[in-house]
Amino acid sequence: MRKLIKVFGKPMEWTGYVVDFILNLLTLNGGLLPLFANLFQGKMVILERGTATFISTIGHIDGRINLEAEQRGIELEPGSKSLMDLCMMASKLAYENAAVINNVVNLHWNMHFVDFYNCWNEY
Repeated sequence: MRKLIKVFGKPMEWTGYVVDFILNLLTLNGGLLPLFANLFQGKMVILERGTATFISTIGHIDGRINLEAEQRGIELEPGSKSLMDLCMMASKLAYENAAVINNVVNLHWNMHFVDFYNCWNEY
């Protein structure tokens, strides 16, 4: 199994990069038809990995960024729905880059962003 993962690891990584690129290209340009219109008019939005507008595939699958708890106030009691919502959104946000996390925490959640810890285990 480890040999299969080693053989298919790089192609799977490249496939992930292509999927992320296509999803972000379509999102930032407004869809497929506006992308072609922007391409011919010279107004196509160019992507840059690591910016606040570059969202991961997980972020595209579930596009919510606002907390449900904002409407009711965050209750920090074990088992409260607001706390579970915060934990779920934070775990989804863990797949994003530092600029996206900073943007969401400061502007959408109205919380203080302390620091970004890069904990990827890359060889």
